[in-house]
Amino acid sequence: MKEKFTNISKNLFSKIKNSKKNTIISVVALVQCVILLGVMTYSWIESASSLIIKGNDMPISSNLNYRFDIKDGATNMVDLSTYFRPTALYQMAHASSPDAESFYFKKDGATTYRKGDTTDYNTSYYNIDFQVHNETAKSYVYYFNKADIFDVTSDEIEDENLLKVAEGAMRISVTAGTTSSTTRIYSIDTHSYKPVNNISGAVTTNNVTSTGLSGNSEYRYDSNTDFNQFVFSSTGGGDDTKINIKIWFEEKDSEYLNLTADEKEALMGATVKINFQFVNTESNFQTFFFDDYTYSIAEDHEGQHVTSEDQTKQMYFYFKDKATNVVSVVPMTTITTTGDAIRWVTASDEGEATPRISDAMRKSLATDPSQGYFFYGTYNAGTNVTNIQYKWNITAPAVNDANTYIFKALSVNQLSSGASGYGVWDDTEIELWEFKDETSAATTNDYNKGGYQFINNAGQGRLYITEGTSVNNTSTRMYYDSTTGTWKGYFKKVETPVFNYISTNTYSTANVKVRWTASDPAVYEDKKVYTAVGYEGTNTPNEQTSVASGVGLWGPVERIMLSTELVDASMDKGFRYKVSVLVNGTRRYYYMTKTRNDLTWGVYVPKDAGTTGDAIQFQRFNSVTAESASGKWNDGNALRDGSSTFYATNMNAATSSGQWHIGVFVDGTADNVVYDVLSTVENSKLEYSVDGGATYAEMNTLDNRRWFTNDFADTVTNITYRWTAYTGEGISPAVFSYGHSLENGIYFNITE
Repeated sequence: MKEKFTNISKNLFSKIKNSKKNTIISVVALVQCVILLGVMTYSWIESASSLIIKGNDMPISSNLNYRFDIKDGATNMVDLSTYFRPTALYQMAHASSPDAESFYFKKDGATTYRKGDTTDYNTSYYNIDFQVHNETAKSYVYYFNKADIFDVTSDEIEDENLLKVAEGAMRISVTAGTTSSTTRIYSIDTHSYKPVNNISGAVTTNNVTSTGLSGNSEYRYDSNTDFNQFVFSSTGGGDDTKINIKIWFEEKDSEYLNLTADEKEALMGATVKINFQFVNTESNFQTFFFDDYTYSIAEDHEGQHVTSEDQTKQMYFYFKDKATNVVSVVPMTTITTTGDAIRWVTASDEGEATPRISDAMRKSLATDPSQGYFFYGTYNAGTNVTNIQYKWNITAPAVNDANTYIFKALSVNQLSSGASGYGVWDDTEIELWEFKDETSAATTNDYNKGGYQFINNAGQGRLYITEGTSVNNTSTRMYYDSTTGTWKGYFKKVETPVFNYISTNTYSTANVKVRWTASDPAVYEDKKVYTAVGYEGTNTPNEQTSVASGVGLWGPVERIMLSTELVDASMDKGFRYKVSVLVNGTRRYYYMTKTRNDLTWGVYVPKDAGTTGDAIQFQRFNSVTAESASGKWNDGNALRDGSSTFYATNMNAATSSGQWHIGVFVDGTADNVVYDVLSTVENSKLEYSVDGGATYAEMNTLDNRRWFTNDFADTVTNITYRWTAYTGEGISPAVFSYGHSLENGIYFNITE
């Protein structure tokens, strides 16, 4: 027996008096008796240095009796290692206590016990006193923060169950108060045992309470549990509460008693590590993050984050306790200003990034998010007045898997009562949405002039992105980036975002003029850029009595034009034109506006539309208010082969025609020279040849004065025209001929 004990303990002991009567000894080689208490939203829990106890050749204070204060705005932490003095080979004796007041130690070689006295403090068991001085106006209750208070280890013992039995035999008691004190005794689990209650060795049944090793103790702190039992409490208003802690090895623990003599002896020299912490519900602090993805609406600050536009302002988190009406205003500080967002985090009054949102506050917000909000402005703690420049309300108490709280600020919108921010919580995924305005718009007063992008024309109006059709304070106001020509805004990742154009500065659904519902988002060139190419409605956006439907797409677009110069070169009427294109089997209509010389209309359409058999149709309306087209040109399934302009060659309700390729245009209207001289020649034709060739081809007739041909090859540099008359015997000589170079364009004017 002696040899076995020596082998187990030789690395831990230098002075052990061993005998068969004294074989049941647990040695504490490392103790982490750290008591941490926090209070209010200005305190938090931190780890502290360990307390190492090594032996009994130096005295340990028998009764510490020190006090620490609980204050608003302070960290309350006590490290007991400051008060213990290192000694050598401190031995924890086997003891038994029915009430954590009377301790009994078995006499050597006898069945009787001696009752311990103050000389046993911190030599045979631990006895720790401290005072809690609560200077706040609020009372708090405290719980164990850890379940694994005791941890028994040994280099010689491989049987984990044996070590667990030793852990279960450890006891910790907490006595709160003096004249009317309350004492509870705790172990790793709840069970009954029979401790010694007098020197003769008589026992009594006692129940010990679990500290929550399995996570179900009512005395253990758990952020997901509604508490109804606590270890001790402290009363607000400056009262002191005395707390006494005792720690011992209970030799009458039922599972320990069931061990064999060899198993008990094997525990000789084992190490008991002790670590206990006390916290209240306002001590388990959360870190709240505020990520500013907004685009500022200030004229001199557009495109920047709103929380950086005024360096005299500050970010805060506001919370009001409904039960007490106590307001807490927590400052925030930036920890990064790089990337897409500025990140703010709850901070100390000195500006250090620190967890500041208590668990009680978090739980309250989960029940009623309206109790808290973020604001950017100034705060006077003395008068409790907030001067809010921007404010973001918490509308949904979400939390992600990492148990972190991140509010993503996406926008600020102008309300009648001030600026209101919009954002989302935590796991809600957000994206940068971009909107490119390629619409062709016309003004009310001069309808056929313009051809510009109407949303950002002269800075008029606003663009909002929403999840539905309603434009309200959950909408993101988009920012126009002139460097890229796109509108930008962060918003939730949704399947069908809606872009709403408002022609005024006040946002509301009633003020929406055009709405684009952008379904089936697709990434194009690594960006989600929605291109608006038109809108559908009776009149222009400024004339709409109801909301016009916007037309657009996620993919690339191209410019398409309609030329009417071959139909009527002198046309200057209030006509209106649209083009319709089959897009994925659906015919979409796009309004067109004049682009040059009042003879060509243009609009953006999906790229390559109509080049693979999709019919493109142009329509003309007799006035800006006409709802039915007075005529149309349809290219059928003709391929454009790169041409962006469709030339209307005839305007007739029954036989309207046109084509994509025009090579040359001959105008004989000047002085009516052709018509007057040759109109009486029967079977006459205008023909042409290229580059001096002998072969002539007939030109297409627009009317009696104008002709055109199809496109030429790139090698053609000169063209010759001849006017001939055909008779029954063949071709009569040309009446006249002209030639000209194509270097200066396709137009040729017959003047004589």
